[in-house]
Amino acid sequence: MRVKGWVLTRPRDLPVAGRDTRLRWRKRRWHCDQPGCPRKSFTEQVTQVPARARITARLRQAAGAAVADGNRTIVQAARDLGMSWPIVAAAFTAHAAKVLPAEPEPVTVLGIDEVRRGKPCWSFDKSPSRGPRPSTGGTSGSAISAAGKDYSPRSKAAPARR
Repeated sequence: MRVKGWVLTRPRDLPVAGRDTRLRWRKRRWHCDQPGCPRKSFTEQVTQVPARARITARLRQAAGAAVADGNRTIVQAARDLGMSWPIVAAAFTAHAAKVLPAEPEPVTVLGIDEVRRGKPCWSFDKSPSRGPRPSTGGTSGSAISAAGKDYSPRSKAAPARR
């Protein structure tokens, strides 16, 4: 191997004391003289700044941790660190993959929380296995009990108490 030339890179890193850091790395470009070498030319690299990287691994990890542990949105973390939304989203995904288990626990109870527009419509299914259930038809706001009594606000007024 021999040195083919030099390449100047400027990877971005975490801010220090609230100020941006400017890294300049003049790294060597190598040429491989071996006839069977699949790569004839390549540059040196370190674990914190892999080949073709524009940001350091430390900045990428800090962006993922800011979203996961810092209680910030992806947009907020991207703005504060001077990064793009897709880079911070990928950093968060990588951070979550390390923290979360590979397979989640099986679900025993599933609750669905939906925001519904308008009042629900209820109807009564006469089969013994089912009770009142939402339906698409019927009057809005009607509520029919399992006994078949209509308690909707539009039903007749309840009998007066004595």
